[in-house]
Amino acid sequence: MDPTILFCNPQKTILPKLEFFRSIGLSSTDIPRVICASYCQALLSRSLENQLIPCYNFLKSVLFLNQNVIKMLKSRPRVLLFNVEKVLAPNIATLREAGVPQSVISFMMYRSPSTLYQESLKFKEGVNKAIEMVFNPQRSTFAHAVQVLCDMHESTFEQKKEVYGRWGLSNDEILLAFRSHPLCMNLSEEKIMETMDFLVNKMGWQATVVARCPVVLFFNMERRIIPRCTVVKILLTKELVKKDLRLTTQRGSVPGEVCEQISG
Repeated sequence: MDPTILFCNPQKTILPKLEFFRSIGLSSTDIPRVICASYCQALLSRSLENQLIPCYNFLKSVLFLNQNVIKMLKSRPRVLLFNVEKVLAPNIATLREAGVPQSVISFMMYRSPSTLYQESLKFKEGVNKAIEMVFNPQRSTFAHAVQVLCDMHESTFEQKKEVYGRWGLSNDEILLAFRSHPLCMNLSEEKIMETMDFLVNKMGWQATVVARCPVVLFFNMERRIIPRCTVVKILLTKELVKKDLRLTTQRGSVPGEVCEQISG
């Protein structure tokens, strides 16, 4: 607990903030959890009129529903410490200028608020990079791409590309995987290598096929990938499926392929 709270006036400083939290829908059980979360004891020492209320109103203007704001505060209470005018507002304005719809902005605010708290120039560079890499601002993948490009150092991004490149993937194929599922760059080197080794060396699928469906890299090896692939092997042995069974099958008019055998 922040010891400076002991110097606060209980009636004039602390009580009004507790009443505010209760008025917006936080329960008597939620309030202590929000306040005692890591680094969030500072909430009680921040100005109610100049920080907490304006930040709450701003969050509600982005997330629309009060219940969405409450969910965010329960999981990420530090968001109430964000500087709305100097950081959040300019970054959201950047998204709107790029043609990002409100639905995607709300999605980004809810899923990765720390990305929106980036320094404005750095955030704008991330948005511009996502546009240059042909991400569609109308889709949630754009938000994920901005998150990765803003939160990850360029050198780390290149290191992740090198890890994928060890499997014979070209730069274009790696970027295709990134455009399909941007968060694949957030996976650890160990996770990437372990899953690729199993799918390529043990199951015999081509690395390019996996790159077209990078979501499979997120699945748990023991609980999902290995059991389902074991079933596939049994079906192949009994000739109950075609020998050229692939990791993915085509769906709709999209030229790429989507997961089915493992993710289905």
